[in-house]
Amino acid sequence: MTSTNAASGLTPAKQSANGPRIITVIVATLVTAAVWFVARVGFDVEVIAKTGASETKVQLPSVIIATVVSGLLGWGLLELLERKASSPRTVWTIVAVVVLVLSVFGGPLGGLTTGAKVTLGLLHLAAGLVLIPGLARTARTARKP
Repeated sequence: MTSTNAASGLTPAKQSANGPRIITVIVATLVTAAVWFVARVGFDVEVIAKTGASETKVQLPSVIIATVVSGLLGWGLLELLERKASSPRTVWTIVAVVVLVLSVFGGPLGGLTTGAKVTLGLLHLAAGLVLIPGLARTARTARKP
């Protein structure tokens, strides 16, 4: 029988996975913020993306929110797969890599300038290169029957 923390309802194993997952999302957010800051301040890149007929200036709060939301969505999918899939780490990693590849080839195309495209590509890569291994290493390798 597995014991749970009465206050949180979490098993010790689940509590131990949450800490590294939170840290992974925070680190990914700090890394993408640093990429944006270096591009904006260091290289004077105006990160402007075109979506449909409108243009959007990508500001630091947007980068932070997008990274946190992406990290939480990845975490949520991992939690679901840990309950449902027989090999949650493998399935999650494949899905995450496919999403990263699609975002790297799709997202930066909206940049108005070469600098904006490069910055958007680096933002996507930075988030993915932190989130994917960071969350994958916390996943169970296989579901217990």
